[in-house]
Amino acid sequence: MKWGRVYRYLVVNGPERIDDESSAPIVEAASASDTDEHTAVAGSLTLRVAEDVVPGSVMADRYQVEAVLGRGGSGTVYRAWDRMLGELVAVKILHPQRALEKSWIRRLAREVKVARAIRHPNVCRVFELGQDRGRWFVTMELATRGSLRDLLAEEAARNPAPTVGAPTAGSPQGADAAPGGTISTNRRAPRPLSERVADARALCAGLGAIHAVGITHRDVTPQNVLRMADGRLVLTDFGLAIEHDDQTTVHGGTPAYLPPEAARGGRSDQRSDVFQLGMIISELLSGRRPRWTPDGTRLLLDEPRPGASAPEVELAALVLRCVDPDPERRPPSAVAVAGLLAAAEVARPPAWPVRLLRRLRRFARQHRRLVQAAGAAAVVVAVARTAQVIGRAPLCQGAEDQMAGIWDQARTEAVRRSFAATGVKHAGMAFSQLRPVLDGYVQAWTAMYTDACRATHVRGEQSTEVLDLRMSCLKHAEVELRSLTDLFSSADAETVARSFSAASELSPVSSCGDVAVLKAVVRPPADKLTAARVEELRGRVTGIKALYGAGRYHEGARLGAELLRDVRAVGYDPLTAEALHEAGMVEFWNHEEGRGMQHIDEAIVLAEGSRHDRELAEAAVARVMLLGHLGADQKLQEVVPWTEAVVRRLGGDRRLESWLYNAIGDDDRVSGRGLEALSMYRRALDIKRAYLGADHWDVGLSIGNVASVLHELGRNEEALRENERALAILERTQHPDVALHTYNRGEILLALGQARGALQDFERADEMWKQDFPPDHPYFGFALNGIGSARLALGETGAAVIAPLERALVLREAAPVRTEEHAETAFALARALWTDPEATRETRRRAVALG
Repeated sequence: MKWGRVYRYLVVNGPERIDDESSAPIVEAASASDTDEHTAVAGSLTLRVAEDVVPGSVMADRYQVEAVLGRGGSGTVYRAWDRMLGELVAVKILHPQRALEKSWIRRLAREVKVARAIRHPNVCRVFELGQDRGRWFVTMELATRGSLRDLLAEEAARNPAPTVGAPTAGSPQGADAAPGGTISTNRRAPRPLSERVADARALCAGLGAIHAVGITHRDVTPQNVLRMADGRLVLTDFGLAIEHDDQTTVHGGTPAYLPPEAARGGRSDQRSDVFQLGMIISELLSGRRPRWTPDGTRLLLDEPRPGASAPEVELAALVLRCVDPDPERRPPSAVAVAGLLAAAEVARPPAWPVRLLRRLRRFARQHRRLVQAAGAAAVVVAVARTAQVIGRAPLCQGAEDQMAGIWDQARTEAVRRSFAATGVKHAGMAFSQLRPVLDGYVQAWTAMYTDACRATHVRGEQSTEVLDLRMSCLKHAEVELRSLTDLFSSADAETVARSFSAASELSPVSSCGDVAVLKAVVRPPADKLTAARVEELRGRVTGIKALYGAGRYHEGARLGAELLRDVRAVGYDPLTAEALHEAGMVEFWNHEEGRGMQHIDEAIVLAEGSRHDRELAEAAVARVMLLGHLGADQKLQEVVPWTEAVVRRLGGDRRLESWLYNAIGDDDRVSGRGLEALSMYRRALDIKRAYLGADHWDVGLSIGNVASVLHELGRNEEALRENERALAILERTQHPDVALHTYNRGEILLALGQARGALQDFERADEMWKQDFPPDHPYFGFALNGIGSARLALGETGAAVIAPLERALVLREAAPVRTEEHAETAFALARALWTDPEATRETRRRAVALG
């Protein structure tokens, strides 16, 4: 295995700089065993540097070096024993002189960052970037069976291919021409087509995962495809990789695989990777790469052998599409190639109708009378067959049927009746707010279902593997929706009050189109009985999540305990992590904070251990939210950097990122760090705007958060502008939190000396909350405190001021509110009692006691 990379100076207006951060050109050493792929040119200089690491050395007190695996111009790769984890790994160590160049260290760090953004079985896992006594190194998965280049070389040695025309001098084919001579008489049979196609499928899957997170590899060659002990092929070496918005000027690559646009000094993109992928698929299928025409304008592939199967013909056509010199005519990404590859595998001979027609004509000439007698019957059969074809359901239709009994007309009516039966005054309004949310969710679900099907079976741009992942994701969303509508069909007052927010917290359907996110989902157990049990229990997990969203914490905690007992009995850690997460949330809000946090922490450990990255990120963000609520500022500051890293490792999830930054903002705000809270709230707001649009209700909530912290910072004019923007969005979307942000506006107006407007807002919020909550709900403490304070500011006295403040004080004494809020009400009541012209001596004594 070699890690040397090929760089060729492209002379256009003089040699280009290879490294965009260093004036020194990058020089890589060529390997004698693979000079056709790894050539280093920089004038006439070729460097080869010896390493002082010897077998038995220990790197960073952890990695015990055992043997050299390969050498390159940038460093050497060793097999090493990880003494901490007790397993073999590969360690790539930079040459000492490279480690002295900051540009090389930045380059190595960037390579690790790119590699860690991808988690896929066909992409080599990179573990750590480290330093030991001046040596910089990277650790990664160990490949024990060499590279794909080794496999292709072995096959070429066993089955030498005949020469089909000599390569043109100076063409990109160069020294890579196939061995000449006649076919050996003792050649072995090549590997079965199914095995070679399976290798191509694995490469498409790995490169597709890379493309799905917006990365272009730029050096997809057989040498950079490793063969693992379990038979997997993995793509490795991200030294040249760039992100979609990367403006790097680094050029390079393996000459024999260099796409024409890169050879001309142009910018590479994912279609450039497709070119290189096509070259490799050609080698897998025929033993060698396509050859350039004499004029250098296009590439030629060996014609399929006589009598080739339909899949072989289609695969050859696919390769030609991939290596088209015009990038615009290539498939746009490896994901599209995977879909076309899947279609080619099941191709049927296109010529069968012609052959059948010829046979029928021959039969008709030989048996003319029989044909005439059978003519009428044939017409009848043809008409019947035509009717069958016409009556056949169109492909990828019927997504709406999947929603039968979940959110169709009958279920909609059942939920409406359930809401009305609670007797809650605002039940009708709550249902009118809920219905468009669920209608929109179902529309998004059916659209995603249809698109997933058509992407594979109609457009041919998506592999069946990705289709399975998308359908599994949609099934999970379907079960989650069913759990929620089941709950709404037997609603109580609390469910009605929280129905809008519960529906809004359904897992977004858009994630079922995000391949990077889907690749991070852990597959079910291989055992079918266990897998069926896991799916059954996962449905109960979504039921707990629905109860949490509806505010039915006591019921959720009870059912969560039963669920955890059954889940632990199965012993499937990814599911146990999911169950612990949901059970922990309902327990926390059911006033069992300690047990809830313990379950969230255990969920994080199990998710990490089972590589369930999606659950790991979800649970980590939940922990930040709960720590912020507890005011555990020191602990929260410790876990936030790790949580951000976990979300990044997932490939980025804008929803989770916005929740995370909002939770950090909440903690900063409670801890008195107003400016930091404002920064976090605005960061969350920017993310939400980017993926939800400017008019979404969740964007309105974040704008309201910004307004609240501006008010606390004393920037009330700004706060009022932001608050009114938030209210405009929330009123337009009929969000239940209109009352809360109306109350917030009253606070801002009161601070600006506009007591009359503040009083109107407090009274309006109080009326809206009366429709939603019982009389002892803590929200009324806020509204009544505002009403009393505003009337006090207007110079009013007596019961109109004292009564609401006394009621607010009672509510705040009974509720878990902050001490300063309790003190605020007590002080306002003391002022009201003291300034009351009709107050008795006893009243004034009470005022002094309260003050």
